[in-house]
Amino acid sequence: GSGRAFLLGFAEYRFPISQFQISKFPVKLRGNLFFDAGSDLGTSADVIGEPGIARDKDATGFGYGLGLDAQIPGVALFRLSFGFNNVGEFRLLFRTGDRF
Repeated sequence: GSGRAFLLGFAEYRFPISQFQISKFPVKLRGNLFFDAGSDLGTSADVIGEPGIARDKDATGFGYGLGLDAQIPGVALFRLSFGFNNVGEFRLLFRTGDRF
């Protein structure tokens, strides 16, 4: 949604799967399960033009999913995540780097 204030929460559980070597680089493979939720705290009507309401965006929502990470120390962290949201949509996301 679109609001003047919001609250967002995120939880992730990471677990090791395997460790192997590609050439001289060690690779740590791990899985993760995640859940996130957010709310505009009922402030969508406080925004000029009420864009959240005009675009029929939900004021609250949640998402969940699972992912696979490959960490190559000194090189990069590669993440592949598959997530679902509370309205039945899903996404496949590839990214590098860590959230925290």
